[in-house]
Amino acid sequence: MKDNELLRYSRHILLPQIDIEGQEKINSSKAVLIGLGGLGSVISMYLASSGIGRIVLIDHDEVEISNLQRQIIFQTEDIGKKKALIAQKFLQKLNPLVKIDTCIEKVQKCSTELIQDANVFIDASDNFETRFFLNELSLKNKIPLVSGAAVRFEGQISVFNLKPDSPCYHCLFDSSNFDLEDNCSTNGILSPLLGVIASMQVIETLKIIADFGTTLDGRLLLYDSQLVEWTTLKLKKDPDCNACKG
Repeated sequence: MKDNELLRYSRHILLPQIDIEGQEKINSSKAVLIGLGGLGSVISMYLASSGIGRIVLIDHDEVEISNLQRQIIFQTEDIGKKKALIAQKFLQKLNPLVKIDTCIEKVQKCSTELIQDANVFIDASDNFETRFFLNELSLKNKIPLVSGAAVRFEGQISVFNLKPDSPCYHCLFDSSNFDLEDNCSTNGILSPLLGVIASMQVIETLKIIADFGTTLDGRLLLYDSQLVEWTTLKLKKDPDCNACKG
């Protein structure tokens, strides 16, 4: 690691659970982030500042004025521009040591090269169709999935597919019980709540990559911002799950 890297990441390196070895793992890792909304905009900044070596940003949307209440990587002058391209420029200035790739299509249409060999998928999408697709992609490629969601005053975080006996996203949410086109556009959301959930997703991502601490694999962490309460639910693998059984 060069001197400028040692200085930039010194506060990570000072943590014995990470140290130089852990930071080198972070620097050589690849994370694929799906969604650059309220969650993804915060996640992307922490991924870059933490030194994730290669970050793939996937989002097909353009910036709208209603996004600016919570999607803090964008500015008023960005309205009408592609989110992924704006974020790429911002993150490259934030940390020129990391490589930023983009896909301005839906994740289902992005090239295989962009998503293969990733250390982790980070789900910051806003609809169930994408979430179930990411779960399938995670299972197929044996890549862990860090999932987060928030609406109104509540948020949730979990990690899926780390181990053969781990539950997958489909074990928790059955796709047959959801409108796959449903999204968050018709619901209100407290803007700083997204920062809380997004930060937790990055913590889980760094734990997976640098191999420290205990992840949320097999657990669902719920946060109620009105009551300031965290609740942890234990998850079990569904033996009849159509996505991961066998």
